[in-house]
Amino acid sequence: MAADQKGDINQLFGQMLTQWEDMSNQFANNFMSTPQFGKTQDAAMAMSLKLRETMHEQMTRFLEAANMPNRDEIAELRGAVGKLDEKLDRIERKLERLAKEDGGSVGPAKGPPRTKKPAAKK
Repeated sequence: MAADQKGDINQLFGQMLTQWEDMSNQFANNFMSTPQFGKTQDAAMAMSLKLRETMHEQMTRFLEAANMPNRDEIAELRGAVGKLDEKLDRIERKLERLAKEDGGSVGPAKGPPRTKKPAAKK
């Protein structure tokens, strides 16, 4: 096949492809501009939202029946744990500051040294 013929075939194919794209775009634009398409799309979106809501309700019921926390409860727990972490950090900083002020380490007050009890005789 000559190079001239390959170029002609490629050019012909390119023209056909361009015409097909133009016709497809025109069909899609005409189809999507109809009121029926808009109504169908609205109905599909409403159905999707209803399905999502129903699935959420069913999952909530399932988790409740299984005595497991739902997403909201986990988020609440996460917040509570975060607050506890902050409180513990504040307490640790205060204890470290007090220990530096006392010049010692944080711990129970030291008393007299303990002695071992003698082993019981048999």
